[in-house]
Amino acid sequence: NSPATDTYLQFAWVSINGSWPGQIPATLANLEFSTSADFTGTTLNLTAADTAAGYSFQSAPIQVLLGSAADLVDTDNDGLANNVDEDDDNDGVLDSNDAFPLDSAETLDTDADGAGNNADTDDDGDGVLDTADFFPLDSTRAASPVAAIKLTPDKALALSIIGEQLTSPSGSVLGMPSNATAVALNVTVVTPSGSGYITVWPCGVPMPLASNLNFVSGDVVPNGVMASIGSEGSVCFYSSSETDLIVDIAGWFEGSAYTGATPTRLADTRDGTGGQLGQLNPSNPLVVQATGISATTAAGSATSIPSTASTVALNLTVVDPTAPGFITAYPCDGPRPVASNVNYVAGQVVANGVIAPVSASGKVCLYSSVATDIIVDLAGWFPGDAFTGATPKRFVDTRDGTGAPVAKLTSSDQLSVALQLALITVNGNDAQIPLIATAVALNVTVVNPEAAGFVTVWPCSAARPNASEDNDADGVHNYADMFPEDSTKSADLDYDGVPDESDVSDDRVKFDNLNFEYPDAIEYITPSMYQGE
Repeated sequence: NSPATDTYLQFAWVSINGSWPGQIPATLANLEFSTSADFTGTTLNLTAADTAAGYSFQSAPIQVLLGSAADLVDTDNDGLANNVDEDDDNDGVLDSNDAFPLDSAETLDTDADGAGNNADTDDDGDGVLDTADFFPLDSTRAASPVAAIKLTPDKALALSIIGEQLTSPSGSVLGMPSNATAVALNVTVVTPSGSGYITVWPCGVPMPLASNLNFVSGDVVPNGVMASIGSEGSVCFYSSSETDLIVDIAGWFEGSAYTGATPTRLADTRDGTGGQLGQLNPSNPLVVQATGISATTAAGSATSIPSTASTVALNLTVVDPTAPGFITAYPCDGPRPVASNVNYVAGQVVANGVIAPVSASGKVCLYSSVATDIIVDLAGWFPGDAFTGATPKRFVDTRDGTGAPVAKLTSSDQLSVALQLALITVNGNDAQIPLIATAVALNVTVVNPEAAGFVTVWPCSAARPNASEDNDADGVHNYADMFPEDSTKSADLDYDGVPDESDVSDDRVKFDNLNFEYPDAIEYITPSMYQGE
């Protein structure tokens, strides 16, 4: 009871053996004590000595405060009572910004109707269901201002980026600033008329020799793209086949935080670009020199990637692997982590955007679990400490219970992944993601979905947006599935429209939708050309 006196409670020996979640966390003791009349609070500090070899003890100070029974409620069971906890439901949103501070599944209520945006089918209360509302958080708008068109090989879409209105994680309206140099996009091809590829590049310079997505007829293919903004404030999109295209903006970079380049091909094992001719195999990773090499700026001028660059943005494309497998990208001076950046099945063409830390000598290593060709295109780089590149780490795997229960994610679930203060490895040393971190680079993989659908990734402090990160089908990822709507078929090695499962010829004609051919002429179009049609 005396603030000048410390009281110690010692356990002679404690042994815990169990699995988490379930048996652990475990209750070690229940502490009960009486207080003096002037007691206002105290702090309990837990320490341990002589822990078993290879084990450690971690704890945080426990605040004990005097209050009513209502004050001592701890909604999220984090050891902090609601009257002192700044985030009662532990959903990553401070109670002061949370419309539902005691409900971890809800944070926003745009139309103030008492139903959170995640459960509300009409978030803005304009009478138009969110599924049919192009502006689900704006009650003054609902219909698309642009007529539906398809992107064709004779046209390139010039999408104006600067000045575009976006929504922050807290729900406030943001404007894309004039000093933005690059944007993080999710680009999705929907039901193209034939096989082909998408190229994304800064408007104002010639279309480069690079691809960001590869697809076959009728596919639904997403990919993350780090896109440089051109001198005209726009990003351009070209498709080699007629297709619908969805472009979602995840965020942007200002000033020198990220240096965007006109996409540049660093390696292609099919023709020896980058030094290796022939398929990558499990015993010999591909080493890509990513710093100290020539590049082209978003404005079209020559430059070089500085030796101080810590991380590079790449697009990796797997071509004709011999069996199902995966690609892992990692800094060459560190061990290969348990993580994957691209997953594929035999004979497919699979692309994925990757944020890759480089080694001290500026190299990125690419490991493939089976033999395959691979193409590496550069999108840009992060100078110095503008981006903290970590050795890839698996945060969640619902198959084995890593970071989440052993259970499939359903449409009624919302998986919240705590990332701030999470343990990671940076340059071979243990580190934590700081509280001031505002964004993370993730690779999200869908495994064995039960039906066609999509996955959306968003900050937990905001309402779930009308955007998807990963469209899937029958257990073969759509960007690796040539028949995404038929669970009995997946591969078509000769691209003749007949699945390999029933194709007696399977002659594998030398069709290659990655061999780039410039169209004779491109007409640049903008959404404003089709407004009101």
